[in-house]
Amino acid sequence: MAREISNKDFVLSENLPNTFLKAEQFVTLLDLVSDGAEIEGFATPSRNGFSVPASMLRPASPQSPEFTSQAERTYIELAQRDIFLDGRAVRTQGGVENIKKTSLAIRLGRPTQDLMAGVNEFRIAGNLNPAIVKNNRDPEGNAISGTIDAGTNINNTPRAVIVTINWASLRQINPDDGSSQALGVNFGEFFGPNNVIIQIRLISNAGILISNSRFQVNGYSVGPFSKDYRIDIPFGYWGSANARSVHFPITVQVVREDLEFRADNAIGKNPHSPSGRNLLEEGQRRFTEFSFAGLQGVIPQIPTLTEFKNTAYIGLRYSAEQYPNIPQRKYLIRGIRVKIPTGVTVDLPNAGRIEYPANYTFAQLTTTKHWTSDPVWILYGLLTENYGLGLDEAKIDKASFYAASDYCSRLIGGKPRYSFNGVIKTRKKALDVIKDVCGMMRAGLYYRNGSLKLGIDRPRPTVSYLFTNANVVDGVFNYSGVDKDKKYSQVNVSYFNNTIQENDQISVREQSNFEKFGLNQLNVQSLFTTERDQAVRFGRSIVYSSNFETELVSFDCGIEAACILEPFMVIKIADRSKEAIRASGRIVSASSLQVVVDDSVNTVVGEVGDILSIIDKFGNVQESTIAAVNGATVSLNSALNPLPQANAIWAVKTGNVQHKKYRITNIKQKNNFVFTITALNYDDLKYAYIDNFESTFFGLGSEPTTLLGGLPAPEIHELKEELVVVNNRAQSNIVLNFAHVDGARLYQVAYEFNGGDPVVTNVSDNHFVLKNNKAGSYKFTLKTIATSFFTSVDGSVKTIDALGLSIPPAAVENLRFEESGNNLILKFDRATDKDVLFGGKVRIKYALVSDGTANEQNSNILLEVDGTSDQVTINDYQSGEYFVKFIDVAGNESPSATSVVINRTITSENLLAAQIRENTNNFAGTKTNLVYDASISGLRLTSGTTIDSLTDFNTLALADGTTFSTLNDVVSGITSSGNYVFQNDIDLGAIFRLHIEPHFKKSGFNTNSLFDSFTDNIDTWPDIFTSNAVVFDKSAELTFQVAKSTTGTASTSFETFTNTDIIARTLSFKVLVNNDSGYENVDIEELGVNLFFRPRTERSIDNSSATDGVLTSSGSGATTVTFNKKFFMGTSAVGGSTTKFKPVIGININNMQSGDFFTIDSISSSNFVVSIKNGSNFVARQFTYNAFGYGEG
Repeated sequence: MAREISNKDFVLSENLPNTFLKAEQFVTLLDLVSDGAEIEGFATPSRNGFSVPASMLRPASPQSPEFTSQAERTYIELAQRDIFLDGRAVRTQGGVENIKKTSLAIRLGRPTQDLMAGVNEFRIAGNLNPAIVKNNRDPEGNAISGTIDAGTNINNTPRAVIVTINWASLRQINPDDGSSQALGVNFGEFFGPNNVIIQIRLISNAGILISNSRFQVNGYSVGPFSKDYRIDIPFGYWGSANARSVHFPITVQVVREDLEFRADNAIGKNPHSPSGRNLLEEGQRRFTEFSFAGLQGVIPQIPTLTEFKNTAYIGLRYSAEQYPNIPQRKYLIRGIRVKIPTGVTVDLPNAGRIEYPANYTFAQLTTTKHWTSDPVWILYGLLTENYGLGLDEAKIDKASFYAASDYCSRLIGGKPRYSFNGVIKTRKKALDVIKDVCGMMRAGLYYRNGSLKLGIDRPRPTVSYLFTNANVVDGVFNYSGVDKDKKYSQVNVSYFNNTIQENDQISVREQSNFEKFGLNQLNVQSLFTTERDQAVRFGRSIVYSSNFETELVSFDCGIEAACILEPFMVIKIADRSKEAIRASGRIVSASSLQVVVDDSVNTVVGEVGDILSIIDKFGNVQESTIAAVNGATVSLNSALNPLPQANAIWAVKTGNVQHKKYRITNIKQKNNFVFTITALNYDDLKYAYIDNFESTFFGLGSEPTTLLGGLPAPEIHELKEELVVVNNRAQSNIVLNFAHVDGARLYQVAYEFNGGDPVVTNVSDNHFVLKNNKAGSYKFTLKTIATSFFTSVDGSVKTIDALGLSIPPAAVENLRFEESGNNLILKFDRATDKDVLFGGKVRIKYALVSDGTANEQNSNILLEVDGTSDQVTINDYQSGEYFVKFIDVAGNESPSATSVVINRTITSENLLAAQIRENTNNFAGTKTNLVYDASISGLRLTSGTTIDSLTDFNTLALADGTTFSTLNDVVSGITSSGNYVFQNDIDLGAIFRLHIEPHFKKSGFNTNSLFDSFTDNIDTWPDIFTSNAVVFDKSAELTFQVAKSTTGTASTSFETFTNTDIIARTLSFKVLVNNDSGYENVDIEELGVNLFFRPRTERSIDNSSATDGVLTSSGSGATTVTFNKKFFMGTSAVGGSTTKFKPVIGININNMQSGDFFTIDSISSSNFVVSIKNGSNFVARQFTYNAFGYGEG
């Protein structure tokens, strides 16, 4: 055990003779504890009054890493009780060291803190030729040296060296019995020689001896081992550029000081033997030879990166022999220090609550910070410190925080009402973290008068305001309740139990609700809680609130009330609509002992002994007992002070009418003068129920009193299958809910699927979910695991026949369509199946045939859209039959497709320039795994053969001489994929925008009736077994691709298309064929592409050569007009002629005179020639033009 990360890895082995040596590997880990602020440290030392010694916050000397003071020893021995490796404490609470050979270091997260020794550094190789270090009475002459170079600056220059010494063996042989002995052990006449003594010297480049460290080695090892020695380089030798220049490279020299024993050599005679006989010859009976095997320089990481300012972390080093795999680490820590009120103390020996003195008056907060478990001041730190929101402390109402802290710190059963004992370790929104901390103490934050205040749900004996129908807008109160399913009969609360280092659970039950409605349970987690009692109170508060705080009221009121009220205040409401009488109103006049009210005829003014409540001029509620009533005049027993003003509110509590209390939950400004108040019914008894553990209202189990004996199996309340949504995807889960068993540590859940082997797991909650269950029969067996880890003998058993995601979705309903220009809009009712809406899709397939004879299986997939869709838009649609199906998240399809036949009624003005058909020339393009079959007049995938086709089974040969290597090659079936490249490329002569659409006609067929042809599961085989019989179960999918080029040379880069616009000059087409059946082929009867050009009109106003859209002809000759963009006029391949689609030109002469005429000649795709003449002479005239054609160049 060491106080800092130790380099001592050369140790005496346990469970072996105490002189036996061995090399041992150690693992060093850094664990982040807290980021952003200073922590207290380990819990057990803090509880016992020991803070971290100041010396432990500085690096230890690597050459002497053991304790340097009793304070350090005490602290670490206590801290080891708070360190758990794989659930096992390093030291028990009784002080027994469970896990030996550990080193510990801690940094508390201060703004400035020292580097941790032994970590935060890396090593570089030195310059060394490893060699054996000898003495032979000349230690200096036999010294072995290496060197360490300087870096380029202070940050990358070594500050220490690591010298590695290797032994092949270290021992001596007893001459009497041949046993291995440690060095220095005496036997008989012969005395063992001295220890092996090593000197490690650091010598600067200037010849200065920097250090000379001396080490002795004893004990013995029969096998090889090594040891690292770390030597620090003092600052003066590396701390400046001049020092590095003078002293580096540093020579590291290893010298053997002791004398080895050699045969036949005077120096080999044993000086310790009286006879001088040499029975301990090196290599025969004594083995001490070692080598200088390694040299490394140690360089710290850049300090600004490795000091980890404001970061608390723990360095732990342990033997890899004890934990070959990295163990799970848990630390019991007292965390971040916070500001607390002045003049108070923290109860460190116990729970860490704030102890407020009697008659304490809050003044201010401390400037220094202290550890406490008080959740209020922890919340204050989260709000104001840099690790939290960093709010201005001046904007915080500290008095409200003190009031909440005082309530939290009160003792319940000897423990504070609320303690914060948890870790905020997951990234969450700041508001969510604040809500979590507030929620654990039933508190809330709100702004009031420019300050942030903290309110807490606690008893409030004082009523802050009185509302009647007379002082709310329109005299109306709006009430609402909660659904029955929100009234929980049982709440299961999980919390982290420090004793067992796992989540634990308690259950709280409201027995009357349980008997009336059965089990309606809620599973919750009591955040930041390690105390069972606190978890119980948390559960009690939820049970009570869900059953008895069920009435919510909201109403609008004026600013006079809203300005003095705050959330968590208690108000009274006298509502005649609920009380069935009018027992409130406004005051006409008042004296100290007498009040005149506004009405006594239609209002119950009260009787002697009733209580009259009024609102005084300060907004406070005063109550006084009625002494006498005379009409509208009410006399009182006690004087009013201050007096109420005229029109102030009054209400009377009679024996039959008791005004109801509500706790304000929200105040919201509606406009400049009207505010909406929301409040929840308030009951003073709630707080006694929550805090009183003896209350018979709750059927709460007690703590287990023995670890012996078994516990009963839990009662299974519910076993059901449900479809849920996780990460926006539907999944099927089986949910098991069962009763809590007092004294249970865990519950064992075992389930068998379709009679198979059981799958066993343990859970801490009385709730288990089997996610993504399959369809089939499940048998669940449930047992209890006691704190002693005994498992109940019997188990509760229940079965369920689950469906999983096996049910296909319903068919598409109400399919209809709309035509919009060149687009088709398919509309249908949205899917109702959850597994389609979340993770599923809608698939649209298309068949060219529009006579109603098309088949969905032989249609091509047009597109797939999200399962939430209720309409799909298809651009540039064609006539044909469109099929729509729902596909769920598991891939199940609707049992049948819903289809609609479309005969395009909106005619397109697009020019169908070419219908390219490959079937007209028997598919003469390039075929891969495809072949033209004249028997079907179509293109099909190539086929494998069958065993029946073999003529020589021994050689696996066919009649045509073809042979196969294996039987698998013989029965390969239908090729799974192929592709076809069109015979000719299409060159448009120039770059144009055009529209392309695929064309195909295909069907599926069975190629032969031999069983060898069928490779699918037998359940999927077709019912028809005649040669070439058409089978519509499956059909290959076709994918059309185009390669576009803007030059006259074709491209080979293909991309998929359906109906789309492209810009290109040269087009190449390819079709991919994909078949997922091993026995069914495809007959592609027709295959092609349609090319369309859109109509276009160009006017002279579009021409960049025109002035205000007007051109002027030449007076000396013909005028050439160049189009802004080219028109497509055709090619030999598209249209059959280069002038097939010549644009039509129209001319209008603006200043035409008598005798003028014009001619249009030489129309091309890019220009035309106009000649304007008068008689035989060319004349200059202004003109405009219109050109109508197809395509956009």
